[in-house]
Order: sequence, then C-alpha cells, then structure tokens
Amino acid sequence: MELLFGIVLGLVIGAVGTQLLRPRPAASPATPTPASSATPTTASSSRDQAGSSDALQSSLQAIDLGILVFDSHGTEIYRNPAGQFASLTRPTQAIIDGEVRELIASMVDAEVAAPAEREVVLYGPPRTVLLIRALPSLVDDARGFVVVIDDVTRERQLDEVRRSFVTNVSHELRTPVGAIAVLAETMSASDDPATIERLGERLTTAAHRLGDMIEDLLELSRTEGDEIAEAEAVAISDVISDVTANLTASAQAVGVDLVVSVEPVDLVVRGDRRQLRSAVQNLVDNAIKYSDAGGEIRIVARPGGKGVSISVADEGIGIPEADLDRVFERFYRVDAARRRETGGTGLGLSIVRHVALNHGGDVSAFSVEGEGTTFTIELPVLEPTHA
Repeated sequence: MELLFGIVLGLVIGAVGTQLLRPRPAASPATPTPASSATPTTASSSRDQAGSSDALQSSLQAIDLGILVFDSHGTEIYRNPAGQFASLTRPTQAIIDGEVRELIASMVDAEVAAPAEREVVLYGPPRTVLLIRALPSLVDDARGFVVVIDDVTRERQLDEVRRSFVTNVSHELRTPVGAIAVLAETMSASDDPATIERLGERLTTAAHRLGDMIEDLLELSRTEGDEIAEAEAVAISDVISDVTANLTASAQAVGVDLVVSVEPVDLVVRGDRRQLRSAVQNLVDNAIKYSDAGGEIRIVARPGGKGVSISVADEGIGIPEADLDRVFERFYRVDAARRRETGGTGLGLSIVRHVALNHGGDVSAFSVEGEGTTFTIELPVLEPTHA
C-alpha cells in the first residue's frame, strides 16, 4: 500500500505538479517572441517535456485509484476519471466529496501541514470501504495537496475473515487440548487400572478429534488456495467408489446403508480428483454422523444444467431453515451438543463450498427438520487447459 501510494504520488507530481499547482505566467502581447528566436534545442526540450507530461497524465487517467489535486487554498484543480465515482449515486458521491473537503480543510488550516488519512464506510448496498489519504506537496515552490482514494473493501473483508478464523480456531482447539491435558494429569495421579484404561480411551478420542481438526484445517487451507490450473478428466463413479470404500465401515457402525446411483456410469468432469473426492467424502461423512440407525444415505450423480449434479441425501435430524444459509461457514454450529457427540470439526461443509467454487460450480442445501437433508454440488464441464 505504501509503495503504491508513493508511485501514484510521483506520477501526480510529475504530470500535474508544475502545470496545475503553479499558475503559468501570461505572455506579454507587447513583446512577442519570434518563432525564429527559439533555438532547435529549446523547441525540442519543450516538445519532450510536453510529451512526458502527456504520458504521465495518460497514466493517471488509467489508474483505478481516485486521484485529486488541490491548490494551497484547498481548491480542487485536478481529478482523474476514477475519482469521479460515476458508478455511485449522487448522495454517495456527495459523502465522499464531503469527507475529502473536510480532510483538505484541516490541512489548509494547520500551521504545518502533515499527511492525513481517514477511512469512510459506505453502507450501500453493497457495503464499500474507502481509504482517503492526503499529502501536502511542493513542486518548484508551488504548494498544494494530493489526495488518493482507494477502495479497500476486499482488504477489510479479508482482515475480518482472518480475525474471525484465528478466534474460531483458538476456541475450537482449546477444547481438545484442554481435555488432553486434564486427562493426562488425572491418569498420572491414578493407580487404579480400570480408571487408567477408561481415561486412556477418552484421551485417545480427544487426540483423534484434535488430529481430525488439524487435518481439516490443512485441507481447508489447501482448498482455499488451489486453482484448477491443470484439470484432468475425472470419472464421477471412481470418486464415489473411493468415498464409499473409505466410509462403508463408518456407515455400518451406525447402522446406515449407502445407496449409490451414477447415470450414465461413464459420467466425467474435468477437475481436481483430490478436491472432488474430499468434497464428496465430507458430505457423506457428515450424513453418516447425523443419521440414525436404520436410515439410508443416497449418493446420486446425474447430468444437470451445463455440467454434473452430485447430491448426497440422508434421513437424519435435518437442519432448521434459519441455519441453511450459514452451514457453509467455518465452525458454524447448528447443534453444538450433537456435533461434540459425533466429533465433527465444523469445517467439512466449508471445504465442500471451496471445492465447488474452485471448479466454477456451487453447492446448495435443502432440509426438513426430522426428515433429512440433501446437499447438491453443481459442477460445470470445464474445458481443457491449453498451454
């Protein structure tokens, strides 16, 4: 950010500093300068300066940052196209201009002008955050002010996501880590073999839960940062076969049947095999954990829209309608008590969403409390990547 601001400031001063911040003296009509009196060197120098100025000003026109220049009295004398904010409504433009005028007025009134900045939140919709930075400038004794307005909405959103993620991770890790510490301490103080065995089983469970959470965090990190740079042909039947092979034992342990239907059987998409397997496995694993004995989980793949639709439907406890829009958030709890019982990390559905997005698709959920839930991944058919 500091480097970008410095570059922009240099362009502004180079392009408009001497021409806009310092008034040009008018030529005297009584003593015109003959064209013949200008030496070739002087004329060439003037053309070079004009060409350089035009190039710099063209650069300012192309920059997507709002750039404004004010004279020493706080009067605006330059504004590039991005600084017009033409896509915003007039009231919103007025808010931005008002903030800029207040910032410049405070610098004009100050005995010693110093750089200043302020952040402006426009609640929209959509919500937008602008960073307004002003700096006093001095070019050939001409004083003025340069203002750069940057849309930092994306950066602020990422900052909030990072803060929330760190908070959630710290909270989630505290539970198994604390349990492991307490169980280990209790075991070390006990001489009863039965007690030690019971605590050892609980210690193992807590350690497995911690390991699962770390694995899911790593998988989420890989998925969020991955792009399908080299997509390959992936047979959906192979992906589902791998998943069912991994989870059949878990399904049998809770008395749930896995029913698979892939039509046509040679259904193929282009994508990342590992990511697709991870997404389907998370959905099936989630369905197993929230299903009761005697239930059925249906895994269905069909051509759909412009690509492929993969759905996983269970007959479990269901999800309240109010929670459906948030189930793909990291660590979001629908039923905290049930999740602790099943050992879920709360990251699986977030991984599924990122896999779908990485493949240019989407994921949705439909549920009826007490009857079950269906998650559906829609994947477009990706074109091969050409070198």
